[in-house]
Amino acid sequence: MRQIILQAVFVTVMMFGRPSTIEAEESSVEGTSITQIVVIEGDDAAAPSEVVVEEGTIETGEPEDVPAESIEPEEGQIDNQEVVITSESSVDLVVAPEGQEDQEDQEGENDESPEVWRPSTFISLGFQLSVSEDGTNPYLTLYFRRGLSPRVSLTAFALTNTCFSETYVGLLVQPLDWLNFGLSAGLESSDGLWRVAASLAIQHSWFSLNWTFEYGASGRWHLLTVNFRLSDVLSIGLISKRGDGEGVFLAIQSGRWFVRLSGHYDVERALDETNDSIGWDDTRFFTGLLTVGIDASDASTAPQSGDDGSGERQPVSTGTLHVFASASQDGFQPNVGLWLTRPISSRFGLWFFGVAAPGYGEAYGGLNVTPWPWITVGLAVGIETTEDIWRLAASLDLTYGRFSLSFLVEIGGADWCQFLTATYQATDNLALGLMSKRFNGEGAFLRVSMGRVNFTAAFLYDIERARHEVGDGVEWTDSQFLTGFLWLAADMW
Repeated sequence: MRQIILQAVFVTVMMFGRPSTIEAEESSVEGTSITQIVVIEGDDAAAPSEVVVEEGTIETGEPEDVPAESIEPEEGQIDNQEVVITSESSVDLVVAPEGQEDQEDQEGENDESPEVWRPSTFISLGFQLSVSEDGTNPYLTLYFRRGLSPRVSLTAFALTNTCFSETYVGLLVQPLDWLNFGLSAGLESSDGLWRVAASLAIQHSWFSLNWTFEYGASGRWHLLTVNFRLSDVLSIGLISKRGDGEGVFLAIQSGRWFVRLSGHYDVERALDETNDSIGWDDTRFFTGLLTVGIDASDASTAPQSGDDGSGERQPVSTGTLHVFASASQDGFQPNVGLWLTRPISSRFGLWFFGVAAPGYGEAYGGLNVTPWPWITVGLAVGIETTEDIWRLAASLDLTYGRFSLSFLVEIGGADWCQFLTATYQATDNLALGLMSKRFNGEGAFLRVSMGRVNFTAAFLYDIERARHEVGDGVEWTDSQFLTGFLWLAADMW
């Protein structure tokens, strides 16, 4: 059998603005393209015969510009060609007589390019309800994980219930396929503010252990689960959760949904209140806990830019970590928030928000609609850290060229709040505009963008508060109504 392999390697090195000369013996490359022709006769692929290329100049062009006289087959007319692309930088043209099997070529074509690692994103929205003699206590949680490398991920978490809220961000490391551990830091809605968290997870095909430990101004907290997988859908296990107690659980996972029902007995509280004599029949220390979670991540097969053949970028999830603070005569107040969006289609999507601040926290989720490219409206429902726990939110976003307007309004047990910005994007990295935020005031802001991070500085004057305290004689120089507002927003993917 006779095969002729034409390997065309395109080298885009421009020197002196002109084509260069290729000498067959020295193999120096200074031009815009090189065409190398190798003839393999019979089955001896280890000793290809050499084709002498006369010294001269090859003009810029495609491989077909090479003179056909450079190839001299011994017999037969070659009229069947097959093109195989082996990598981004080379193209192998395999030419063989029609009807001839290319079994020898199959071995050479087994060289595959190494797999390219692509970051994965996981978003989970959770709802928990604990029931005991003390009453019911709902929880709303947001969890986010984004791969930074095959072994390291960025994580963020937000939780709100009727009396407590927290938000933190950190790193998750997976040194082994069955082991990962993490460390995070953030804020909680107590006077001490700061909170740290650590996690450990061990995974097996039928067994898993998950442990989370937190410590902050409100004290320590832990959650430990030992899970035994009975089938692809059903699991049972042991659970320990500070504040609720120790017990057993039954878990069901189907598609994107996860449901866990657990019963707890608070041994720590029983020992503390009954002087080390545990009464297992005392219902005060029993708690039932229902946990419902939904995986809101993008589908693993979701098309990316141009993958659907349209050449247009398909909508994907986004996540932003917000760290903002206000400084006034009343003091310094930091906030940490987590904002997530998850498109369902080109017009519909989900959005989630959670924030923790001194003495207050909230979390909610809902639906947004984009009827036209320049407008998006949203509606959400969630909970806050007040006795009247429910909170509603609505949003409006308008864009026109370099101008944009964003409006968010919330209402709940902690009164209503609004946040309005009118922005002009002066350059790719600089924006300025007007801002109105209830409890801080109205004023102007300046925003500087550096890659994935935005820094916003604003000076606001609380007109509403000034009119309430001093009447209509508002003095713009009264510093007690002035607030400096700083905001850092980091896109997490």
